[in-house]
Amino acid sequence: MSDNYRLNADHTVSKAPGLEGYSQDRNVAKSTVNGCDVSTVFLVLDHSWTVGSKPILFETMVFGRDDSQPLWRYHTWQEAVEGHGVICEALKAGKSFDDLYELEIGA
Repeated sequence: MSDNYRLNADHTVSKAPGLEGYSQDRNVAKSTVNGCDVSTVFLVLDHSWTVGSKPILFETMVFGRDDSQPLWRYHTWQEAVEGHGVICEALKAGKSFDDLYELEIGA
C-alpha cells in the first residue's frame, strides 16, 4: 500500500497518518492559458508505485482542449512549480497537446 503524506508550511512533505493530508489546501498553481486550464496539485498519496523509490506527490494536468488530459508528476513542490511554468509557457507558444507530451519535465 502507498504511503500518505502531508504538505508542510515550508512546502516540504512528511508522512501522515491516515488521510490527514486530504484536509489541506492541495493547490500548488492554477492558470488559464489559451482556453486551457492548467492545474498543479499535491496528491497526498504516493503515486510512484515502486517499492523503495522516491515518492511522487505532485501532479499537473491540462484541461480544455479536447478529451485528452495530459499529465506530469513530480517528486517535490519546486519541481511541480517549475513544471507548471514550463507547461504554461508551451501553451502560450501555441504548442499542441502532442507537443506537450514531448516536454521532458517531471518524474
